[in-house]
Amino acid sequence: MALRQQPLDSPFGARSTAAEVVQGVDLRHRTAIVTGASAGLGAETARALASAGAHVILAVRSVAKGEAVAARIRAALDRCAAGSGTVEVAGLDLSQWDSVRAFARGLLQRGAPIHLLVNNAGMMCADQQLIEGRIEAQFGVNHLAHMLLTALLAPLLLAGAPARVVALSSAAHRRLPAYFDDARILDLPYEKLQAYSISKTASALFALELNRRLEAQGVTALSVNPGPVFTGIQAAFSPEDMKALKFHDSEGRPAAWFNPVEVGAATSVWCAVSPLLAGNGGVYCEDCNVATLRSADHDELNGVRAWAADPANARALWALSESLLASGPLL
Repeated sequence: MALRQQPLDSPFGARSTAAEVVQGVDLRHRTAIVTGASAGLGAETARALASAGAHVILAVRSVAKGEAVAARIRAALDRCAAGSGTVEVAGLDLSQWDSVRAFARGLLQRGAPIHLLVNNAGMMCADQQLIEGRIEAQFGVNHLAHMLLTALLAPLLLAGAPARVVALSSAAHRRLPAYFDDARILDLPYEKLQAYSISKTASALFALELNRRLEAQGVTALSVNPGPVFTGIQAAFSPEDMKALKFHDSEGRPAAWFNPVEVGAATSVWCAVSPLLAGNGGVYCEDCNVATLRSADHDELNGVRAWAADPANARALWALSESLLASGPLL
């Protein structure tokens, strides 16, 4: 089916919350994984899915922080009506691919189908860091590790079909056109915002190509811009950066145009549960809707730029990513 990168008649919008999106949704007997669920958007996404009845696995680097979030979710569920879901915590360090493989191996040995995979975890580096000895960390964690995780869990997603994969992208993808035709990406002079932008373009393109490969078998993939939300990821910015980016005003106060996490998580949850997206996978979403395709010179934060919604770019990225992961063909 042809992809439709254009808005739908969604009942939700830019100010909707994750709780509103799942109201009336029944996720009982469905299993969801949310990476990076120890705080921020991931924690709120997990809470919303569990409130609708899902069994949610919080895949986190810090198990102690994950358990604290799980305890808060369980306490909230205990106050809800019957039919609420359950949560568990599992260790996953996306900066170590052996950890990714071990996490996936544990689930594969369990053998239970997976119905929702929300690749929410992300990082932003102030100074250049490498993972696996050679991979720029933002590209490696935000994209490559999630690609590896998704490919390893594909048998369980296929067993859970209809299933969905949600990849967290960002309005930052608009900063520069992407090129993924060779390994030059590893040799770029490091600039933190450029590297972050590349990683978030990659997240959108990954969802596009994953959807092309698996949608006919019942697995839909989508990418999400959660919008402006203050989370731990901004820790990489200095006070001067925050002011230059207009995240803070001249007095260092948070900008009023940032959303609370309940709003920021809404589009991820909408992509995970909305029936409107059946048969329209691969698209980039924002504000609880499919985003509008924008021209390269569009200077606002909304919409998706053509290079992040280009099937040829998506195929080139997939091939490059397979070579960088050194895992052989994936899917």
